[in-house]
Amino acid sequence: MKKHGVVSKLFLALLALVLISFCFLGLTFARYTSSGSGDTTATIAKWDIQDSTSGNLEKSITGIAPKNEVYQGTSEAVAPTARTITVKQEIAQITNGGKIDADITFTVSDFQINISGSYGSGLSLTSAGVVQGDGASSAQIARLFKISYEYKIDSGSETALVSGTPIDLAQGKKITVYACVTWTSDDVESFTAAGTASISSNEDKHKAAALLADAIDNWAGKNVTSLTCKLSYVALQSAE
Repeated sequence: MKKHGVVSKLFLALLALVLISFCFLGLTFARYTSSGSGDTTATIAKWDIQDSTSGNLEKSITGIAPKNEVYQGTSEAVAPTARTITVKQEIAQITNGGKIDADITFTVSDFQINISGSYGSGLSLTSAGVVQGDGASSAQIARLFKISYEYKIDSGSETALVSGTPIDLAQGKKITVYACVTWTSDDVESFTAAGTASISSNEDKHKAAALLADAIDNWAGKNVTSLTCKLSYVALQSAE
C-alpha cells in the first residue's frame, strides 16, 4: 500500500512536469509571428529665391532730361498734351529656383527730389506773358518728376508694379523689375496759369504757357541734382 502511494506521487509529479513543459512549448512554438522595422524620412521642399542683385536693389539712372520737343499748344482754348519722357532701366531679376510657389511683395517708399540750394516762391506770368518770380516752387518741381516700377514674369508683358500687392512667382519662374523715371513738363498747369494772368487770346496764352513751362524745366535742370526712391521686397511661401 505504501509502495502504491509512492508510485502515485511519482506519477503526479511526472504529470506536473509534462504540463509545465507544454506551457513553455506552447509559448515558444504555438504562435505565428512576423516583424518589421524601418525609418520614416521626410524630405524638405527646397526654398530657393535667387536675386541677381543679392538683395541690393540700388540702381543709378543717369542722363534724365526733359523731352526734346517744343510745346504742343495750338490756338484752341484747350490745354496742350504735356511733353513727357520716360527712361526705363532694369533693376533686378528674381528667380524662384525652389520647389515652393512664392509671393513676392514689393514696397515703394521715400520718393525724394534733391536740389542744390532752395526752392523759390514760384514762377508765374504777367498779363503781358512774361515769366516772373525768384525760382520754381517745390510744387512746380514735384509735378515734373515721378519714379514708378514695372515687372514682367519670364517673357510676358510688362505690368505696373503696385506697392504692397503680392505677385505670384511659381516654381521655376523669373520676375524682372524695371524702374521708370518720368519727366513731364508743366505744360498743362502753365496753360492754366496763363489764363489766371488774364492774357487775352488763346494763342497768346499758349505762347506764354510755353515760356513758363520751359522756364520751370530750365530751373529744374539747373537746380535738381537727383531723384531717389526706395524699393524693397519680401518673398514668402504662397498661401495654400
